[in-house]
Amino acid sequence: MTAKRIQTAKAEVTILMINIRCLRANLLELEFHLQTMRPHIVFLQETWLDASTETVSICGYSIVSRRDRSDHENRGGILSFVRNDFNKLVHVENSITEERSWHFLHVEPEILLVGNWYRPGATVHDSFVGLQTDLTKFMPDVTGIIVTGGFKHPSR
Repeated sequence: MTAKRIQTAKAEVTILMINIRCLRANLLELEFHLQTMRPHIVFLQETWLDASTETVSICGYSIVSRRDRSDHENRGGILSFVRNDFNKLVHVENSITEERSWHFLHVEPEILLVGNWYRPGATVHDSFVGLQTDLTKFMPDVTGIIVTGGFKHPSR
């Protein structure tokens, strides 16, 4: 009997997370960094977008998910992009009550739950309860979890 050694390397995936504090005002700088760094996945918080901005276009990237804080002028909001040549991130759902979106990242043989979350400091309730509920719901389907974002302390 002959034994063969099979080497497998896990693919590297680069995730860039930015608290952008107004995407419109910082779009050119973001595009510069994306061209330079070429991350596979981009998670933005505090986009400050609302319904008046129907779409956002960034060369070489596609929107995977978006959740604005409200339909009219506001702060907050999250946005997720993937590089056009990367097809391993799938949007699962946006939270109804929180600025949080969930995605499955397929990196064979793993399926990771990846969250993009903006938690403002002046929140009325403890959004960690909702986080725990979400994690419990998705745990049976994934082999790991990555949560990115801005998590301000409630006292700020």
